[in-house]
Amino acid sequence: MSVYLVHCPSLGLCKVGYAVSVARRLLVIKTFVPAPVILIAERAGCRGVEAAIHRELRTDRVHGEWFRMTERTLPVFETARIAQIERSTIQLSSSIQAFLSVVDAYRAARSVSDARMSTLIFNDGSKIKMLRSGGDIWVLTLLRAFQWLSDNWPENAVWPHSVARPPCSQAPLSPSPAFAGSEVTADTRDAPSTGVSSLDCPAPASAVSGALSEGSA
Repeated sequence: MSVYLVHCPSLGLCKVGYAVSVARRLLVIKTFVPAPVILIAERAGCRGVEAAIHRELRTDRVHGEWFRMTERTLPVFETARIAQIERSTIQLSSSIQAFLSVVDAYRAARSVSDARMSTLIFNDGSKIKMLRSGGDIWVLTLLRAFQWLSDNWPENAVWPHSVARPPCSQAPLSPSPAFAGSEVTADTRDAPSTGVSSLDCPAPASAVSGALSEGSA
């Protein structure tokens, strides 16, 4: 994942965004901008880095991700403050890998596909595939995904020992049955369904939120 800075000289504007492939994104941008655009800079990062740059450039914002190109634009793009966010992004990336290891353990126990797991957890059949390809995710969404897995964990599966398991929800968000084939579905993106009663919950483990507290992407 990279954050990019593109410039449209004839309009005096620049765009700050993020993409898995900046080259492909640049081709897309060129199709809807009625003037030549050029790539000025590119750096490793994701949504959190992009958001930090947007905040620094907010006084120059024209619309959406487009800003007036000024003398301070490039220095802001390269500012050292972003490095702090990138460290948090690395921490979030580690948590994504931990999440994927839990997903793999669940899949092995239930013999379900990534697409099925993704639909159950995120109500989006491609989300897990995107994460495996280096994609980004909001911290709260990731925490809720961990919670869904903990609340719906199969009895015959072993939770990866290297990953902290959040305690099961004491009050399930929705009264769905325990996972059995395709019976459980996530109701919404923001409220994953749960199917394990508090009596089945393990003793509280260290919360994953501690490891994610600084990752705001």
